[in-house]
Amino acid sequence: MKKLLIFSLCSVAASGAFAGRKIVVGDESQGYVRYIDDENPANDFSVKVARPVWDLKKVGKYRYRAVIPDGFAVVDLTKRAVVDTFKHREADGLSAVVDLPDGGFVCVCGAGKDMRLARFDEKREFLGNYFYRGINNARKARLGDKGEILVTHDSGFARLELPPKPAAKLDRPVDGKIVASYKMNREHNPYDVAPARDGKGWWLSCGYGRELIKYDRDGKQVKVWNPKFMDGKDAHYYAQIEERKDGHIYLANWNGHGREDGLTNWQAVELDAEGKVVWHLHRPTCGSFTGFYIQDDPLPAFTEKRPFATFPDTCATADSMAVDSKDRLLITAPNFSDTKKPGALYRIDNPGDVPHKLFDLPADPDTGRCAPMGLAFGADPNVLFVVDNQPWTGEALTKNHGRILRLKMKHGKLESCEVVAKGLEHPNGIRFRKGKIYVTASSISGIKDPSGLLVSGIYCFDATDRDIQITNSKDDTNLVHTFITKNKFCQYGLDGIVFGPDGKNLFVGNFGDGEVFRLPVEADGKLGKPVLFAKSPNQKAFMNVDPKTPGFLAKATKTPMRTTDGMTFGPDGWLYVADFSNNAIAKVSPNGQTVKFVRQDPDGKAAEGLMNQPGEPIFWRGRLIAANFDAVVGNPDKTNATHEPVSTLTEVK
Repeated sequence: MKKLLIFSLCSVAASGAFAGRKIVVGDESQGYVRYIDDENPANDFSVKVARPVWDLKKVGKYRYRAVIPDGFAVVDLTKRAVVDTFKHREADGLSAVVDLPDGGFVCVCGAGKDMRLARFDEKREFLGNYFYRGINNARKARLGDKGEILVTHDSGFARLELPPKPAAKLDRPVDGKIVASYKMNREHNPYDVAPARDGKGWWLSCGYGRELIKYDRDGKQVKVWNPKFMDGKDAHYYAQIEERKDGHIYLANWNGHGREDGLTNWQAVELDAEGKVVWHLHRPTCGSFTGFYIQDDPLPAFTEKRPFATFPDTCATADSMAVDSKDRLLITAPNFSDTKKPGALYRIDNPGDVPHKLFDLPADPDTGRCAPMGLAFGADPNVLFVVDNQPWTGEALTKNHGRILRLKMKHGKLESCEVVAKGLEHPNGIRFRKGKIYVTASSISGIKDPSGLLVSGIYCFDATDRDIQITNSKDDTNLVHTFITKNKFCQYGLDGIVFGPDGKNLFVGNFGDGEVFRLPVEADGKLGKPVLFAKSPNQKAFMNVDPKTPGFLAKATKTPMRTTDGMTFGPDGWLYVADFSNNAIAKVSPNGQTVKFVRQDPDGKAAEGLMNQPGEPIFWRGRLIAANFDAVVGNPDKTNATHEPVSTLTEVK
């Protein structure tokens, strides 16, 4: 069973004052605006924008604007989508946007020397440029008193006077007036300046200076805070500030431009009125935060139908999933729907993220192919065992070229690949336990049964095995059990495989018969005799019935667990099964006596989040997710009739 981990918000204050609040952050290094629910992480979601993300501002009850390269994107939390974008050549080098009382705005273009403000009217028509000589490397800006612009620069912050709105577009740039400039104490590159709530000055987050300074109206420093982090964490770069009514300040702690720079350090802190850290946020699977807001207004229920995740066009077929030690979801892409695309491994770091490709899987030197399906982590969280089921397509080129691969990874990159076993006819699912690897083989045609029906089986390998040559016959010492598929009209054997919650039993599904078997696991890892655990409750509706028979699907699709693809145990102790042919997820009670649908879809529409031949379910961060295989079409015994142009994951509710 795949382990479910939840990274939650962490409090270092016994009062729990932060509990129940909802947070919106700008994830600079991964390119998202993220909504984080303190009480229920299952409500978290993310909206993809371009990266890097700078200058997150709240511009409506549920709307946030994130500055992105050469423009900005507005995210509506109620729609979980970007609802507005702006790009303009005069916004080159943009780092912040400041809204003006007249409905227009200025773009702060502050890279290098002599900051430039590009002014736009309420219709987003460009009006002209203003230069502020000596203001270098401007970062974030806000509207101050009497129409002034507050902007941070490489050594502190400044108050700028904005000239009156021109009646027409300026024919040339003009110089703006610097009202005052205030220095910070050390280092460089402060990020944010915000008017204090008491109206008596400003707060400055000092970037690499790792200080939070309050200035009075005369520019005198009246408070200098250098908060002490704990647990070996450090203040890397102080970014956006939000001061609350209670005098507490929430401060983003940016940690770098890299995708995984949020793994080891806190991303935000809460400071009390004395500057002491009383709470911190750490979501290791997120990136590095520049922006930070409390979303005080509860979000209305979200009802729009959409996929849980949509893959980029490099993925034509999604298959199996696993959760890594850092609570990120990995997905294999065998790409059977387009074999010109190499088999690859993808990862989703947080709900709402776009799956990103980690790497292509090493091709078989004899065939030039690799089709990764089942996957399972070994004892080392950096080691992944993957089934290469390239023979699935039935091509002569790939016949008996199935492999079991051991991948060693580091920081999301492939460090090494070794072959555990090769020559398999049709390997499918895989699980690891105590140094042994268990693999389902959906067909073993080298073994003949007197009935003429399909033989499939379970292979067992030691994790230390290398280059084991499989013959797909009774001579294979690694073949520990064989099964017969009795349904002559669906000759597809063992597929799904999972260990029970206590690890004492292994469960496998005989796909064509709609049956699940339980095998006890002995102390040495050997498997005992298979016992029927559960079966589709109305097998007569489909067993040995020709799918071409009129009305077949109408009857067959009413009985749950007609087929048993990937399987996983849920937190409730029930076994969840991908009912591939019925386009459904079924579940089996802990005693195996009850089998019922969790959800069943018609022929899926990917854009509406419907399932398309679910190949495997998994529980991740409180959600039940199904991977849509969507590669078997034109078969009269299957609900799925056509292949969708995009690959998706579906959240099953």
